[in-house]
Amino acid sequence: MTFLNIPSHLQALSILMVFACTSLQIIEIYAPNLTRFCFAGPPIEILTNNSLQLKYMRMCGTYWSGMIQYARTKLQSIAPKLQTLSLTSSQETFNTPVLHGKFFHLKRPSIYFFGIGFQSYDYFSLVSFLEACPALETFFLYAGEYDNAGQDTTPQDSNADSLHIRQIPEFQHANLKKVSIQRFSSAKSLIELTCQIIENTPSLRCLELNTTRDLFPSSWYTSGYKEPHEE
Repeated sequence: MTFLNIPSHLQALSILMVFACTSLQIIEIYAPNLTRFCFAGPPIEILTNNSLQLKYMRMCGTYWSGMIQYARTKLQSIAPKLQTLSLTSSQETFNTPVLHGKFFHLKRPSIYFFGIGFQSYDYFSLVSFLEACPALETFFLYAGEYDNAGQDTTPQDSNADSLHIRQIPEFQHANLKKVSIQRFSSAKSLIELTCQIIENTPSLRCLELNTTRDLFPSSWYTSGYKEPHEE
C-alpha cells in the first residue's frame, strides 16, 4: 500500500495510528474531528484538510532518519493548532533549520534522539525550534548516545571567555516552565543549548539534567508531572 486516504465522512474518528507501513508514500487526512495522530515510519507526505482539531501528534522515526528536519519544515502546515508533539529520530543529516514560521499553539514538545547517529549533531540548533514555539510550557529532550572522542567537548578552564559558548541574545521565553534533558553529557552544543535556556527563561520552575540512560526520569512523576509526551 502506497496511498492512504481518510475520508471526510468519518465524522466520529478522533484517533489515527499508522505504524511501520514502509511502502506508504502519501497519507491524506480529511476526517474533520481528528485530535490525535500517531505515525511510525520514514518521513512521508501528509496532506490534511480542516485539521484544526488535531492537537496531539507522535512521529516516531526510531529506525529511520530525518524526522526532526521533517517536523520543523512540514508540521506547521499539517497541524496548525498542534499542542503536544513527540518526535523520535535515529539520525539527522542536517541540524535543525531556522525558519520564519511558528508553532503558535505548541506547548509540550518531546524530542528523542536514539542511537549513535548524533555524534556531530548540533543540539544548539534546537534553539530555533524553541523560538518557533512562543506558547511553550514544557520541553523534554533525550539526547543521542555520546562518545567523548567523537564530539567537541567543553574545556575544563572555568574562564567563560575560553569556553566560547554561543548565545542568541534576542532569544527569550516567557512561558517555559519545565525542562528535562536526559542523557546529558559534556557535548559542547548540548551545554550551549542548556545555557541558552537557563539564561533566557525567567519563567523556568523545573530543570532536570540527567546523565543516566533512564528514559523517563523519576522526578517527572514524584513532582506530579505526567509523561513528557502526554497531555
